[in-house]
Parts: sequence; C-alpha cells; structure tokens
Amino acid sequence: MRVVLRERAQADAFQETQLNQPLGRAGILGLAVFFVLLAMIAVVFLIGLWPSPSANAPQTPFYLFPGFAPNPPREVRIALIALLSGALGSLLHVTASFTSYVGNRQLIRSWVLWYVLRPISGMVLALLVYFLIRAGFFPPGTQGDVISPYGVAGICGLVGMFSKQATDKLKEVFDHLFSPKEDANRVDKLAGGPSATSAATTTITTSTTSAPTARNP
Repeated sequence: MRVVLRERAQADAFQETQLNQPLGRAGILGLAVFFVLLAMIAVVFLIGLWPSPSANAPQTPFYLFPGFAPNPPREVRIALIALLSGALGSLLHVTASFTSYVGNRQLIRSWVLWYVLRPISGMVLALLVYFLIRAGFFPPGTQGDVISPYGVAGICGLVGMFSKQATDKLKEVFDHLFSPKEDANRVDKLAGGPSATSAATTTITTSTTSAPTARNP
C-alpha cells in the first residue's frame, strides 16, 4: 500500500512539475494561430449576420459555402451578434494577457486551457447579459427592429472583455437578492465562522503569491 501511495505521489509531483514548465515555441505558435483564426471567424460571421438597417428590408442570406446560405430572422441575428461580440471582447483580453506573458517569458503550460476556454466563457456570459437586458429593459412583445445591433455588439463586447468584473457584479447582485436568511442559523457551518475562512484565504493567498508561476493572466 505504501509503495502504491509513493508511486502515486511521485506521479503527481512529476505532472505538477511538467505543468509548471514554460510553454515551448510550438505551444506559443499554436495558441497564436488559434487566436488569429478565432478572431477571423468571429469577424466574418459578425459581418455576415449583421441585420439590414431597415426592419422592412429583407435580410441578406449568409453564404457560408456553396449550397448553404442560412437566413435567420432579425431576433436570432442579434442574439448571434451578442455571442460573437462576447468572443471578440474575450479575445482582446486574452491576447493582451498572452502577449504580455510571452514577452516576459512567464507563460507556463498550466494556463493553456484557460486561454482556450476563456473566449467560450465570454460568449456565454455576453449572451446571458443580452438576455437580461432584453428582458429587463424592453417590454414583452417588443419587435427586434427596436433593438440596435450596434448597442448589443458594444455592450456584449465589453462584457466579454471584462468577464471577470461582470461575473463578480452578477454574483454581488444575486447574493443581495437571493441570499437566504436561514443561512446564518445553519447548524452544520464550519467551526470558527468567518475568522476561519479569512485565515484559510490568507494562507492560500500567501502560498499563491510566493509562486510567480501560478499568477492569473
């Protein structure tokens, strides 16, 4: 049993060491190509799906390839614009972080997945914010021609760019609105209350700060 535990600990230590290694040239080039391709695809789709300026004018089909030219209605186009704008905003944040860490030679392998998935989280968050704005500021039955695609693209692009701040603000709103009053009377809470949580947070922060390779891009 001890041999198995020792081998498992050695394997975990080896994996952690590998993840903390600097990202090589192939990985850096692969991420750069991924960012460029994703930005080009998002821009092409954004231009192709942009609705007609007049609500009465017919929408132009989006020719993806010969024989396939989808022509979604204006409502669907604006929702897709929210998605694509969120992706572009996230890409702007991600590429700024990427170039900064590559320039300082501090990019490590463990952050590759963060760079790949960050645009996806920006897209989903931007679409969610669009739905909230659509439901909160426009009465039911509002036609899609009332909504400006420029405003949707601008707001959702900023949401994707500052997705962490947007998530923190949404969490703050939900904590204020939906925090249960019975939570303070729970009998199974951790001993020590907030002081224990603060101590644990301080310990984690101290250990994280001492390792520069674990910083968040």
